Amino acid sequence: MPSDEEVTPRAGSVCSMTGFTAQAFAALLPPLEHAFMAYRHAHTLDGQARTVRRDKTDDTCPCPTIADKLLCILPYVQQHPIQQVPGQLFGLSHSHANTWSHLLHPVLNQALAPHERLPARTAAD
Repeated sequence: MPSDEEVTPRAGSVCSMTGFTAQAFAALLPPLEHAFMAYRHAHTLDGQARTVRRDKTDDTCPCPTIADKLLCILPYVQQHPIQQVPGQLFGLSHSHANTWSHLLHPVLNQALAPHERLPARTAAD
């Protein structure tokens, strides 16, 4: 599983995988962390409303850092591969890759929206 620490030092690899320069990638980390923490405070991993228990960090999480989460979702959003591709890259089963894709995609949109960095949805945009 590639981690942010393995990919970032290689020149151009962050840009080729995510479409963002290393500086833009780093600038996305704080908004994504804020959006992810807000999501996890209100929802479980499978999207259900959190009612009783608070969120806790799982030591076996396939994407333990925010940079790893961003590195997982940006290539998926940019290149639209089948979910088996991020699953293979991050050592996830198809169902877990599906869960993480469905969790991280709206969180990424929430992080990008205040900075007006959402992708255009129509040719007129």
